Amino acid sequence: MPLAVITGGAKRIGKAIAEHLAMQGFDLALHYNQSTEQAHQLKDELEKKAATKVSLFQADLADQADVESMCQQISQHCGEIDLLINNASMFQYDAPSSFSPKLALECFQVNTLSPIVLSRHFYQQANPFVIINILDNKVVSPTYDYFSYGLSKTSLHYATLAMAMEFSPKARVCAIAPGITLPSGDQTIEEFQQAWRQNPLGHGSTLEDICKTIDLLYQSNSINGQTITVDGGESLTKPLRDVAFRDD
Repeated sequence: MPLAVITGGAKRIGKAIAEHLAMQGFDLALHYNQSTEQAHQLKDELEKKAATKVSLFQADLADQADVESMCQQISQHCGEIDLLINNASMFQYDAPSSFSPKLALECFQVNTLSPIVLSRHFYQQANPFVIINILDNKVVSPTYDYFSYGLSKTSLHYATLAMAMEFSPKARVCAIAPGITLPSGDQTIEEFQQAWRQNPLGHGSTLEDICKTIDLLYQSNSINGQTITVDGGESLTKPLRDVAFRDD
């Protein structure tokens, strides 16, 4: 069976990707940080439902030593991989006027550096594989909200292009840039649904859309260095502010 590594695999988008890939016949190496209960529950569910092997790896992606150690553990325990999904993210509010170097460094460590370290590590294996970085539609339609987060995701977008060039032909490197997909923070369902509809199609990205895009990128051997934006066309409108702060 093919093996997929998913960072941030215990909750939200990562969990949906894990469930989808398990049903596609993948064994899974799932990273989590603080979501211990959710990770073990998901492992039990998937191994029963999909007859797949799920291995769990705890690491703080803000800690460089933890990331390096996890890479070694995955290789030793699971062997060579077929797919790496860099999904985990640190998402905390700031703006240029409230910029904090400390927050920015934490965002870059989790959102940019850890995916590069993971990608570099598995590039050393003999087996060809695919890397898919989960970005944000901010990389093609920036706003000034969530400034450090946006900077770090934009840097990962650049890294996607650079790695796609250097890692070929052993590894193909692509990315997905979703728009609003799930409620975040203290958003009510009503607030989320209103925000989710604020784009030309009248609906935002779904978990199913993201999983289908992963299938496309993994299965299409000629796609490399590409970022697919999945946001209902929100980025076409070039909004000034994040969707959470718009009045319309």
